[in-house]
Amino acid sequence: SGTNAFHGSAYEYLRNERLDARNYFEDPTKAKNPLKYNEFGGTIGGPIIKDKLFFFTDYRGIRRRGSAPSVGNVVPNAAFRSGDLSALCADGFDSSGNCLDPADQIYFPGTETPVPYNDVSGEISPIAQSFLAAYPTSGISGAAPGTSIVNFNSPSTQSLNSFNPRIDYNFSTSDRFFGAFHRETGAGVIYDLIVGPAGKRLSRTNNYALTVGWTHTFASTMLNDFRFGYMYRVGARAQFGQSYTSPADFGISGIPDCLASIPDTADGTKCGTPGITIRGFTGLPVGSTIYEPAATLHISDKVTKLVGRHSLTLGADFRRYAID
Repeated sequence: SGTNAFHGSAYEYLRNERLDARNYFEDPTKAKNPLKYNEFGGTIGGPIIKDKLFFFTDYRGIRRRGSAPSVGNVVPNAAFRSGDLSALCADGFDSSGNCLDPADQIYFPGTETPVPYNDVSGEISPIAQSFLAAYPTSGISGAAPGTSIVNFNSPSTQSLNSFNPRIDYNFSTSDRFFGAFHRETGAGVIYDLIVGPAGKRLSRTNNYALTVGWTHTFASTMLNDFRFGYMYRVGARAQFGQSYTSPADFGISGIPDCLASIPDTADGTKCGTPGITIRGFTGLPVGSTIYEPAATLHISDKVTKLVGRHSLTLGADFRRYAID
């Protein structure tokens, strides 16, 4: 901004599966994972009133759609899902159904009573059954007893838009004004082990900022510089499954709803899939919801005076930061 001639530019950056090399972890016998990445934008600036009023603006956009391999995920096999944990007893059972190696014997909780043949099919709670129903299945046997290996392509998307206009105005040879505005919006989606609503994570960007400035020249050795700025941003990252599931959907009671003011929660009733950790198996992430609207106000003014070989500056600076 600030010239009497129009200037502009445009660009496009492209990546896709045809141009990229194959991911090291992809199955070489299958087609490469899809990828479409576009980053594009442009700038333009020039005069509105010759020698007085000028403008400049730019735009930047990102669009990404693709998937990446997720390999080596350990999940229960069909037997373990049904409650048949006999594979844990490698030495076999006696005629009473007790494991010949006591270290591999399963006992009823809180007792020393062995579970016959390590079969807990009658002990699986409705909560555990709900989580097992959400877990992916696989026919690939794992190294450890009762395990299967899940390899899959995890999809993801990203979208971003950024817009930054600015104007400059010369009131006179002594007074110059500028104003700039920034706007950015975006959204993204990734998945955990569950490629579906229960494993979907949303993220959003919603920011804007305004800056104005006025510079007044009193003399060749003295000037005043005033600035005003305001920024508002929202950092929003959802828990996996937020907007689609809640602990109650898995039979877990006693957990209160999240705040109804948080977006993508169905008024606080769909706060996401609970995270779980299972020793020896791939769990579901113990994530968290981040929603932090914040505003920053900035006002400053300073006077600069040249005195011989010295520069003296006197002013004030005010900043206010608030999280809503």
